Amino acid sequence: MLLTVFTTAYNRPKELRRLYGSLVRQTCRDFVWLIVDDSTDERVRQVVEELKDEGTIGIDYHRQEHRGKHWAQRLGFSLVKTPYVVDIDDDDELTDDCVEVLLREWERIEEEGRTDIGMVCGLSVNAKGEILCYHDDRDYIDTDYIEMEWTWHHPSENLLSRRTETIEKAHVFCDDGKWLYDQVSLVRESVLWNRIAKKYRSRYLNHPMRVYHEEGEERLSRPAFNRQTCINYVFSNYVMVNELRGHWTENIHDLVKYLAEYMACGMTLKFSFRQLIRTIEGWGPKAICVMLSPAAWLVGAYFRKDTDMNRSLTDKLL
Repeated sequence: MLLTVFTTAYNRPKELRRLYGSLVRQTCRDFVWLIVDDSTDERVRQVVEELKDEGTIGIDYHRQEHRGKHWAQRLGFSLVKTPYVVDIDDDDELTDDCVEVLLREWERIEEEGRTDIGMVCGLSVNAKGEILCYHDDRDYIDTDYIEMEWTWHHPSENLLSRRTETIEKAHVFCDDGKWLYDQVSLVRESVLWNRIAKKYRSRYLNHPMRVYHEEGEERLSRPAFNRQTCINYVFSNYVMVNELRGHWTENIHDLVKYLAEYMACGMTLKFSFRQLIRTIEGWGPKAICVMLSPAAWLVGAYFRKDTDMNRSLTDKLL
């Protein structure tokens, strides 16, 4: 096998079956489907057992205690044994030729001797076939994730495929010991893929490879605003801002937005102003945080009225 299709699953058996249908329709079957189940009940496991019994595609299934998508991602990428991997959410689909196109492109990159390219990215479309990503008339663009998402201001829903070795070489999962890391359930994926962009280029293909569905039982991209969401935002935003040092002036709008989220969520969680400022690196971002602090305090006070927010934080979190 050359490719692993990696999915984190969370209590969405109906959508998982739909994704399976798109894998069965692939024009190239040189892949294994790796599933890490972060479920809190048995529905996903039961569905996977049924799909495995069909014997149509190879399925490698693992189950973890419910801890969140980030930890399922971390486990899953450590289990990949093929040279290339592509991840797809359990409530989306791959286009019928996705695997074929990815493997053909990776073969071309290898023939070109482009060891600097660590990711191949495809377009996403909605259920109506409308393209959801930045694209132009070229067959492909060689750039990197930071340049595309941060510098050029083209945040997108691209399908991302990687050389498996880049996950370790770029130290994608390197946050052990950082403030709040043991409390997060979901880290902004931009944090992870920015790390690959610091070492590798990306090839963006002008070809649809993913069908993005907005409906679903629990769309992870629209989490409920609660304490856990605030923890996820505080951690993700301070890490992302600190690691984008050198790129701050390329996107002042998003820099301010992420710092505003960081301060508002931090104050919602009743973290001290000193703690929040100390964690941010660089005088520029620190100054922005200071200017945002009065509004952030008001936002935090408003959300703490919510009964879920108003419960005291655990000693471990404090």
